Amino acid sequence: IVPYDFTEKANCAVKHAAVVARNMNAELVLLHIVKKESQQSEVYGQLEAIAEKIKVEQNKIPKHIKIFFFITTPIKWDEEM
Repeated sequence: IVPYDFTEKANCAVKHAAVVARNMNAELVLLHIVKKESQQSEVYGQLEAIAEKIKVEQNKIPKHIKIFFFITTPIKWDEEM
């Protein structure tokens, strides 16, 4: 599982994870957290493009590349807590 937030560090992490997944014949899971369910389709397309780029860049692709979302709202801490 690779948390992915579209940063340069995330790109680097995905590349390393893809090599490990390929060498271990394992699947690679990209995880992105969104605040609203309505954001899911837009981000899914962007993550699919990242997955395709990984497949092109790697000589042998990982067994599977899956994309997961976690939908959450920001936590507002009560000052009494």
